[in-house]
Amino acid sequence: MFGPKTESVVKSLQKVKRLVVDGIVGSKNWSNIFNL
Repeated sequence: MFGPKTESVVKSLQKVKRLVVDGIVGSKNWSNIFNL
């Protein structure tokens, strides 16, 4: 369960990493988060 701030950060990361910007943390998102 995430709040609006988390969703905003996830969408920003998705945009920077050129992923689908949907606010959903999928496997590609987790991979990018752990490689920051």
